[in-house]
Order: sequence, then structure tokens, then C-alpha cells
Amino acid sequence: MIQERINELTSGILKIENGKIHVMGFKNEKLLLSHLDNGTKNWSSIGLYDLQKVNFQDIKNDALVLVIENDEIVGKYQYTSIYKDVIKYENDEGKNASMVFTIRRSKYSEHFQFVSEKITETFENKESIINFTKNRFGINLEF
Repeated sequence: MIQERINELTSGILKIENGKIHVMGFKNEKLLLSHLDNGTKNWSSIGLYDLQKVNFQDIKNDALVLVIENDEIVGKYQYTSIYKDVIKYENDEGKNASMVFTIRRSKYSEHFQFVSEKITETFENKESIINFTKNRFGINLEF
């Protein structure tokens, strides 16, 4: 349930405290930063969830998600789309197939993501995602 909530956020703060995750959703990054800087109570949603593992690979484009533990920011996640195209490839059954994909880059790390309707994978760096698309689909990406 918390995973779906995180994926819906346009920006948010996840504060881990006493075995719970407090989630504050904001309409945009500017409002989130105003809350952090000034203590403004400008969130658009709040929720409380049991502590559980979550991932951030499916957050919305340009959504800023901060993870706070012991009053320190321990994680920053924000992905921006940098490339979109169509891949034509041969599927596992030997038939011609195609898919629309997007490459997203993390604002706070060297990570890149390959996102399509069927696949979402995160890669440590640009070289890794280029190797993935070459090995999996036989294409040479340039972005």
C-alpha cells in the first residue's frame, strides 16, 4: 500500500520514526522545499504506514522524494526523462516486436533507468544502461 502511495506522489517526504513511515505529499518540489526550509505546513496529504521496504524506481518524472531518519536526509530520489524512442527487436519467440521506452537520469546519483511498459530497471551508470540495450535489444544508444 505504501509503495502505491509513493508512486503517486508529485513530491514527498518519508520520515522513518519508531517503526513507522510518516509520508507527507506535496503538490510540487517548491512546496516541499518551503516546508523543509521554513516549517510551512503546506503538504497536500499525510499518511502513516508500518515500516517496510520500498523502492523508488517507479516515482513520477521530476518528483522529489526525500527519506529522513533521525532528523537527517538519508535518501534523495528524483528522476528526469532525458531520452525517449521506440525499439524494434526480435522477442524470445523470434518474432518482430517493438516498444516505446524512456531513459531517466537521477538528479542525485549517477543512476539511469530504462522504463517501458514491460521493463523498469535501474543502472549504476550510463555505460551500464548502454550495455543493457545493446545486449538485450541489439541497439546502440546515444544520448
